[in-house]
Amino acid sequence: MYSFYQTSVTLSPLHDVTELPNMTTHTPQPFTLGITYRPRRSGFAWWQTVDPAELRDELAHIAYLGLDTIRLSLTWEEFQPGQRRIGSRAMGTLELALDAALSAKLRVVPLLFPVGMDGLLALPDWANGASVIDELTSIGAVGPTVTIQAIGSATVLSDQRYRTNQARDLFSYRPILAAQRYLIGEVVGYFGSHPAIWAWQIGEGLERARRPTSPEVVQAWYTTMANSIHQQRQDANILGVTTIRGLSLKAGPRPEQILASCNLLGVTADPPELPGEPRRHTTYAAFVHALTAGLAGTATIVTAIGLPTTEQRGGLWANESFYGRQHSVFYADDEQQATFFNTALDRLYQAGAAGVWLAAYADHHPEVWKMPPLDNSPRLRTLGIVHAQGHEKLAAGAVRDFAARLRKNNATIHIPQPAGIDAERYWHDPSRRICLLYTSPSPRD
Repeated sequence: MYSFYQTSVTLSPLHDVTELPNMTTHTPQPFTLGITYRPRRSGFAWWQTVDPAELRDELAHIAYLGLDTIRLSLTWEEFQPGQRRIGSRAMGTLELALDAALSAKLRVVPLLFPVGMDGLLALPDWANGASVIDELTSIGAVGPTVTIQAIGSATVLSDQRYRTNQARDLFSYRPILAAQRYLIGEVVGYFGSHPAIWAWQIGEGLERARRPTSPEVVQAWYTTMANSIHQQRQDANILGVTTIRGLSLKAGPRPEQILASCNLLGVTADPPELPGEPRRHTTYAAFVHALTAGLAGTATIVTAIGLPTTEQRGGLWANESFYGRQHSVFYADDEQQATFFNTALDRLYQAGAAGVWLAAYADHHPEVWKMPPLDNSPRLRTLGIVHAQGHEKLAAGAVRDFAARLRKNNATIHIPQPAGIDAERYWHDPSRRICLLYTSPSPRD
């Protein structure tokens, strides 16, 4: 058992790129089939309250479906309620999850600093910028119901409240850098040698909270965080993940920046944020994979694919907000969701993806729908491949069949060389190039 206890962590200077020799290698990894896991009954609050028996049963079911990897999103505020304070209850739950995963023979990828959370932003209160409205409300200058939000700005979930203020610079603000490294020292220091852990993911969606100032700043951040992990565990696999937002900003995170410090590269494909018909967003997943792999010149893990469901036969459409922008969302019926996964998994595998991880294991029980972020993000309630009552959706069978084909093929495939993309030309105007590439025959088809 990896019991939680307090210890001191020695940190070397921020952005010191000479701390350790470069441990990064880019040896091709076997194809990985994974899923982001949260319990269906406790949902996003599971770091504070979880049923150990349910945890063991659900992880055993994931292994039964044929998946090999689970990703655990370590909610930043739960694990680091203060800049130099660690959440003991969350650490204890992580220990339970790692031990249960080991018993189920599942590999674990803990995700540190998950800022982009399925359409909204989540930050610790201390990492969030000052809110003028909150300050005026606290002194009685304005009423508690007054809300001001700029058009297109993303909502920030902080201290279980939705806020509209802008976050601090998560890539270069020195107190936040020190806090990030402190969290790495504590969490990786405690659990870095746990046999269930396969890799550590550093960050996702930080660029959504506040635009990074330059590619060099983003590069320095990845170097600093990777070196901090290697201080605790020199042979650790490190995964860096970009997003469609990162691929549209000159500063990134760029795939080539990530690979300078991480030996694993990923791109998230949910929620779909480019124009198109969401029920067929296998095209979107294939596009972001081809774009990321083409810029990096290496196989890439697609870290999240998903499609929410409805009981209405034939599906339905709804308008919902992702990161401050309205998008049309398609809710599939069970058959449509199964067809989506059957098509998407095969398409990405044949395209040479290093792995595909599903967005969610289970739908969440209605009793937690009133809790953030499920209260404001309906699609998250039914994104899983298992119903909230615990029985499988048809999509679970599609995943199980795909996993069986992988085992039959020994999970090997000839990985085609990604279609090359002129990086210099692309990064000159990335937002324009994305639109041009998405509407052209390559790399989409």
